[in-house]
Amino acid sequence: MQALDEASRPWRLAFVSHSLSAVEAIAAQGLAVTVVKSGTFPPALRRLTARDGMPPLPRAEIRLHRAPNLSRAASLLADHLVAALRQPAKRAS
Repeated sequence: MQALDEASRPWRLAFVSHSLSAVEAIAAQGLAVTVVKSGTFPPALRRLTARDGMPPLPRAEIRLHRAPNLSRAASLLADHLVAALRQPAKRAS
């Protein structure tokens, strides 16, 4: 929203959902735009660029907070998530 404001690009909040699938479906129908992590960019969506009048987005920070008494399974899952997030994002075409 800040990038849109700084580019003087008007916007409005059109759809909110806890379901990523629902947000992607609305965007795929051309009813809205959304921000998606580049490494998980869905094939049904089209990347918008400066040619479309969209400003570049700032980098985002992702944090994982762990409880001090995690089970072995939860600790292994957390380690897996950290390793996956450290991988460079694959560029969607």
